[in-house]
Amino acid sequence: MTNEDNPEVLAADDQRVYAALRATTFNSMLPVAFSLGLLYVIYTINGVAALSELKLHILVPLRIISAITCFLIYIAYRQNHVHESRAYPLGGFMVGIVVLNSGAHSALDPELSTYD
Repeated sequence: MTNEDNPEVLAADDQRVYAALRATTFNSMLPVAFSLGLLYVIYTINGVAALSELKLHILVPLRIISAITCFLIYIAYRQNHVHESRAYPLGGFMVGIVVLNSGAHSALDPELSTYD
């Protein structure tokens, strides 16, 4: 029986691949969290200068909370308070932040929702 046919070897290979993917995801979360935090700070400043009053009262607090949340995730990663096994859930959480902000902006801007 070759290594390619041995289920134990295949399972071990799958585990190594999964561990490597998880480690890569974990290592990429630090710059992503910082970049998103910085992006939402910039969006907040832009929003204060450019948004109408209704959008200002909804989007600016959302962006501030998003920036703070991303920076808290960044700090938690920097201080080693996040275990590698939490990489996927936190990555999904950050995707949720982006989708929430994008959805709120799209819902409040009628020009974005037309397909002319």
